[in-house]
Amino acid sequence: MICPPFAEVANAVGAAVGGVSATVEITVLQPEPGTFSIHGQGPPQRFTNLESARDAAERLGRKVATQRASAAGATGIAVEIEEVRQAAEIGGAELLVEMRLRATARGQPDIRPKPPVRPRDSR
Repeated sequence: MICPPFAEVANAVGAAVGGVSATVEITVLQPEPGTFSIHGQGPPQRFTNLESARDAAERLGRKVATQRASAAGATGIAVEIEEVRQAAEIGGAELLVEMRLRATARGQPDIRPKPPVRPRDSR
């Protein structure tokens, strides 16, 4: 077997240049005309207009995705939002069937050395 130079640290180099990401999907529904609800994290929330529901869904998605990426060790986090809408026209009016917002938080791994953990004094 041929082993390339520095093979023993190849995994560490890959981890250092790799990325950390977390994705959250929030769904916006219109159960009846004039009522919109968001689902996906916590209890459903209701709104009277689509713009408010969409804005709340995006804020929630950004917050949760950022928290998850940070908990996974990411630093310098940036969030991208992807939106997919499905609507139907009924009686000349557009009715939202479903809107999915996917928030993806990406960052670099935190590779700073951690301080040593000291044993607790058992007095």
